[in-house]
Amino acid sequence: MTTVESSTPLKSVYAEKLTADLERNTTEQVRVREELESLTAQLHTLENDRELLVGMSAALGEPEKVPAPRRASKGAASTGKATAKRAAAKKTAARPEGKKKVPVTELIHQYLTQQSEPRTASEIAKDLAKDHPDRNLSDNLVRTATERLVAGSRAERDKQGRTVYYTAIQQEVDTAADSAGLRLPIPDIP
Repeated sequence: MTTVESSTPLKSVYAEKLTADLERNTTEQVRVREELESLTAQLHTLENDRELLVGMSAALGEPEKVPAPRRASKGAASTGKATAKRAAAKKTAARPEGKKKVPVTELIHQYLTQQSEPRTASEIAKDLAKDHPDRNLSDNLVRTATERLVAGSRAERDKQGRTVYYTAIQQEVDTAADSAGLRLPIPDIP
């Protein structure tokens, strides 16, 4: 009987240790799962951001400068969509020989000159997208290009609350600025 009595405390010590180890293992699994979900969400956001940036780069005519991802994620459902979007971006960036696209800033300036009242960047983007379905004209691209026109004194910005309206500056002002050498050159965005 002495051997049975002496093994009982040892058995309870092992049982307590196993219970503590199982609890620690379970908590660690929960922590790792939460971290994995967080990292997966971050990866998804980064992939979406990359797709947006690739599209913007293609709209600017610089798709060859976009670095490829370092490593493809295992089991990512979005890789097929990303590849399709990259292929579409390359197609829009490719131009037939001899046919040169009008720069976005020039398109916007021409559009604004034809308007009788101020327009927001999203209105400009929407109208230009109808007129030029072959161009990838996002709101952000149009807003940036229009701000370049403002910086080059070819358009005016009028902010009303949180909304920004743009108007083209009349041609006489452009001619006077050109002759005085005051107008800043605006880089072309293809």
